[in-house]
This record gives sequence, C-alpha cells and structure tokens, in this order.
Amino acid sequence: MGIHMVLGPQADLFVDPRWARGNGTFGADPARVSALAQAFVEGVQHGADGVQADGVAAVVKHWAGYGATPHGFDATTYYGREIPISNAELVRHMKAFDGSFAAQVAAVMPTYAAITGPHYQGKPFEPVGAAYNQALLAGMLRHDRKFDGLIISDWLIAEDCAAICMSPTKEHPHTLDTLGMPWGVQSIGKDKRFAKAMNAGVDQFGGADDPALLLAALSKGLISKRASMMPSPA
Repeated sequence: MGIHMVLGPQADLFVDPRWARGNGTFGADPARVSALAQAFVEGVQHGADGVQADGVAAVVKHWAGYGATPHGFDATTYYGREIPISNAELVRHMKAFDGSFAAQVAAVMPTYAAITGPHYQGKPFEPVGAAYNQALLAGMLRHDRKFDGLIISDWLIAEDCAAICMSPTKEHPHTLDTLGMPWGVQSIGKDKRFAKAMNAGVDQFGGADDPALLLAALSKGLISKRASMMPSPA
C-alpha cells in the first residue's frame, strides 16, 4: 500500500488502570510485553534482523516509563508532564523494550514526560522531557543498549504550552489548537528546543514540518556536528 513506517508497537507497561493509553499496550508484565512487541516488530518489518525491503519500519514507543505516569494522568497534559520514578522501576519499564531491540527495531520514540528521580553515571536526570534527556537517549539507549536506529520524537514537543494548555477548564479545554509538550524547556526559545533535542540524540521530529527553526539553531552553532549527522546503518 506504500506505507513505510508504523508508530508502534507500544511497549509501555500498563501499571495503572486509570491511564487512558493503557489499551494500546500489551499489559503490565515486562517479559510478556517484550515478547509480544518483538513479534509485532518481526511481523511488520518482515524478519528478525531489522526492517527488510518488503517490510515496514517499526517505531517502538515510548522510551521509557510512560506507563508510570502518576494518578493515571497522561504526559500529553501539563499536569501529567513529570513521572517520578526510581532507577529500579525505570529499568523494569525498559526491559519491556528488549524484544524490540533483539529484532533490530528501526526506530524508537521517547515519551513526552520528564522522567525525574533516576541517576545515570552518578548524576540525577535533568528534569526535561525524554526527547531532551541526554542520559536517557545518548546514554541508556545509544551507549548502553547499542541502539543505532532512528530516534523519532513524539509529536509537537517543541511547541508552546499556552495558558489554556497549562490550566484547562470545562469552558476552555485542552485541544489540538492549544497542544504543545515542551516539558522542562518551556523557558527557552523554540530553536534552542530543537537544538537541545538533537544534541540529546533525536534524529527526526514528529509533527514538525517547517525546517526554519532547526536551520536557525544550526546556523547559530547550537547543534553539534555529531548530533546533526544521521547514525550509521546497522
């Protein structure tokens, strides 16, 4: 049909029944989720050794810990923007991705949320959205798990979260017109958001179709040469 990529599987752990996105997961057990996500990847990519010429690239999501959002809130909302979690619990959520990595999944999508609480190489996580988190992407994903596929951000991470977005009401709800998930980087300009995400490891931005801000960040020297280069193929 001409489809090149699918934004799945969803390898998040469904640990809170109040979470609205739980129905897109494979459950709460890391081993089961890992196995089923692996089968999904192998099916759509047409093999266990990465995407084939007659396959469709899979994008496993959302790296990592998205299902642990407190009170069932979703990280697309301002009040669900942070997920406090321990290192041990984060590792448990990451295990659900093992099968997808074994099948050489083409791409990984980070969660919207700012994962707060864990430490990496003795330093606490920066309280920013996962797509801006170097420890989570360049460290735990690229370095530790040797992932060399694409890292694709979730949609509209560099857009502003306006007043209605931060304080929705019945009369003025949070809608697509007010959507923006720049968690932890609200105070910096959009060009710097793009640069920060690229320097953390993001290769492609979901929902962004205007390259002007990215080019502006590049011209200002905000993006490192290494970050601006595509990863080598496996």
